[in-house]
Amino acid sequence: MTYLNDRISNDNGGKLGVLGDGQLAMMLVEAARSLGHQTVVLSPSGNGPATVLATQIVTGDIYNESAVSELVDAASVIAIDQELPRGTLPRSLAATSKLVPHVDALRQLSDKTQQKRVLSEHGIATSPWICLAETSDHGEESATVANWLQAVAERFPKFVLKTSTGGYDGRGTFIVRDAMDGLSAQRAKKFVMDATKGGVGMFAERFVPFAAEVAVVGVRGRDGVATTYPTVATFQDQGICVEVRGGSSSKYVPAHAAGAAEDLALRIADIFGIVGSFAVEFFLTSDGALLVNEIAPRVHNSGHYTINAAKTSQFENHWRALLGLALGATAVEEHFAMINILGADGYSGRLDAPDFSAEGDHIFCHWYGKLESRPRRKLGHLTVVADTAQELDRIVVAAKHQLQNWTKSLVDRGGHR
Repeated sequence: MTYLNDRISNDNGGKLGVLGDGQLAMMLVEAARSLGHQTVVLSPSGNGPATVLATQIVTGDIYNESAVSELVDAASVIAIDQELPRGTLPRSLAATSKLVPHVDALRQLSDKTQQKRVLSEHGIATSPWICLAETSDHGEESATVANWLQAVAERFPKFVLKTSTGGYDGRGTFIVRDAMDGLSAQRAKKFVMDATKGGVGMFAERFVPFAAEVAVVGVRGRDGVATTYPTVATFQDQGICVEVRGGSSSKYVPAHAAGAAEDLALRIADIFGIVGSFAVEFFLTSDGALLVNEIAPRVHNSGHYTINAAKTSQFENHWRALLGLALGATAVEEHFAMINILGADGYSGRLDAPDFSAEGDHIFCHWYGKLESRPRRKLGHLTVVADTAQELDRIVVAAKHQLQNWTKSLVDRGGHR
């Protein structure tokens, strides 16, 4: 890992806390340890990826008042590893100033509908959208789901349904490719009815025939000073990011789009008052326009490459921002890629990490230590760095081939389906 040489004193007597125990929490714990801090994590299961490295484990979920209170008491500052869920949070979490950003800001940013509203108020472009509760005329009660979908179809022949909260890696999303098709309409209605049980919000946005998907990871300090890592191209499969490409001379993102995306990311961070590392995902249209897709007020999958390909990782910079310290440099290697390692389709069960040692100093395997594989579950990631674009392409192709062989061997040997 690449971290700044100086170590930060832990003279405040508190550990660095993480509200979660997944792979993002694991990498936050790794960064905290490298900076000389002890850590405490809130773990629903007691055996998530972050629990192997954490100094202290508090077992319980985010709704558990006793567990959350123990975390708050043990920590000097608390980070999140995922958006805040719906529901009433424990008083100790809602009241503490140790959670950064504050719970009110995180609540707002965890709601995609609210993201859309705020961005619209500030003139920042997103795909046109219609909220489920805003389709009736003259301020009357919301229309039925069927009527709402009809209203959406009249405006957007092709659209995407999204839950306001809780969606990730393709969950909480449904694409309607032909609004006039009867079967699509039935499936869309079922999706909305099922997804909105329990009061979850829903909106529809016009499908964007984008030329590329790009992302900016940035970091903003408590004093408002902010910077970004270079814009990267992201590649998705069924709603899951499978690859990230970038570098100081990336062929995947035009220079004018990269600069505009970075400027917008900094503006968005100021608007929402984000503190710490964050990510803004964009659609880049064929005519060069940028439309904001989603905002993540935390460390993010599209920035995992920073551990090996940047002067300072997004995880170290996150802690630096939360602790009120100077931010580390965000310069990156000339050519890099990140590949997510996903669980094989057709296999569930225990597994061992693949071996990429043959590529030496050019490839880094980060294994999350999850106890069991499931189809398309994120199990780890690879970072590839190279001196030339040609060398990067060669190593990425070889790594993907090896991953295909590895997943095939898992399916061949069998497992719970």
